[in-house]
Amino acid sequence: MAYLLAATQLNPRSRYEGRNPPPPVAAVDSALDAVNMNDKTPVLARFSLWADGVVHGDLGRTIDNDPVNDEIGRRMWGQPPPRA
Repeated sequence: MAYLLAATQLNPRSRYEGRNPPPPVAAVDSALDAVNMNDKTPVLARFSLWADGVVHGDLGRTIDNDPVNDEIGRRMWGQPPPRA
C-alpha cells in the first residue's frame, strides 16, 4: 500500500520543472525511467518492476539514482554514505 500511495501522490517530475533552461521532456522521461518513477508509465507496471526487485533483495533507486538499500542502511545503522 505504501508503494502505491507514494507512486500516486508524489511528483518526482516536479524536480525538473522550473529549471532554466527547461530540460527536454525526453530527457526528463529518461531520467525518471532510470529510477522507475515515470508518471507516464502505468503505476501497476512500475509496482511490478519494483516488486520483482524486492524479491531479489533490491528495494529500488532514489530520485538521485542511489540504491534505496544503502539509504536504509545509512538511516537505520548510522552508516556513512558511500563515497562517490
